[in-house]
Amino acid sequence: MGFDMSLLLSARDRWAELGERAVRRQEEAMSELPDIVDNTAEHRFEINLAGETAFAEYQLVQGGIILPHTVVPEAFEGKGVGSRLARHAIAYARDRGLKIIPLCPFMASYIQRHPEAHDLVHPTYRERLGLPPA
Repeated sequence: MGFDMSLLLSARDRWAELGERAVRRQEEAMSELPDIVDNTAEHRFEINLAGETAFAEYQLVQGGIILPHTVVPEAFEGKGVGSRLARHAIAYARDRGLKIIPLCPFMASYIQRHPEAHDLVHPTYRERLGLPPA
């Protein structure tokens, strides 16, 4: 009695399909999120969601942007809201020629996982993220 390899391959294909569906659902949910607002009075990027606000605080400094804190209401955790705020902050920095100092653990982790943002990390903060010197 041998092992039927087709069962394993079939299971792998099903898992891959489920993963692709999950990614599509998350992308669809993110595309339905309201626009991000730059609340300059509060120094934060905001998304208003069903009466609650997700936000990423920022502080502008000479040639840079500090990202100290991100908040996503519990009901919206795991739905791509934090990632959307991170992408917005990165785009904001890139558009303005700013270097990023990600003090917020979520922002730091997001940037570590996204090499396309590594060039924006402030030289004094690169080592903390495990990035080579600029």
